[in-house]
Amino acid sequence: MDHLVSGLEAGAVVSLVTNPVWVVKTRLQLQDRVPGSGIRAYDGAIDCFRSIAREEGVAGLYRGLLPSLLLVSHGAIQMAVYERLKKLGISEDNHAALVFTSHGLCGALSKASATMATYPFQVMRSRMQQRLDNRELKYRGLASSVRLTLRREGVLGMYKGLGANLLRNMPSSAITFLVYEAVVSLIAQSV
Repeated sequence: MDHLVSGLEAGAVVSLVTNPVWVVKTRLQLQDRVPGSGIRAYDGAIDCFRSIAREEGVAGLYRGLLPSLLLVSHGAIQMAVYERLKKLGISEDNHAALVFTSHGLCGALSKASATMATYPFQVMRSRMQQRLDNRELKYRGLASSVRLTLRREGVLGMYKGLGANLLRNMPSSAITFLVYEAVVSLIAQSV
């Protein structure tokens, strides 16, 4: 429990510190560079950061913070699922280590589980962080963002881009856990 709470606290601090970076990244990714549109394009990350601070204030740099704080649970979910899957794969009789490939499979499946559980918060965070320009504010806060998305797009709207996200993250998670377990095993053998 101490590790879980410590991890959640650390994740919350990271979210508070890095949220402005996420807002800038999202704005740069979503900006349109259409000549004659009347919307000034950002000239890089520093210009984007300054423009948001000047036009929207500090609060603009913290758009989407609540979903980011809720996403802190992602790592806790992933580790809990990973440990549970790992235990299911170990014989009760000999407590032998999982086969090398099983670590990767457990890592990939735990990442998929955590991603599916928390992905709607990622979608809401991105929508809340988008540039407003001269349009009416669509996504005012987390609750209104969820209501608007469900009304317009249904439940599937909460999972837009999930497939691409899983294709990117599951293999990296599998590799991460393969390396982690190999290092733990090497350390245990050398002691």
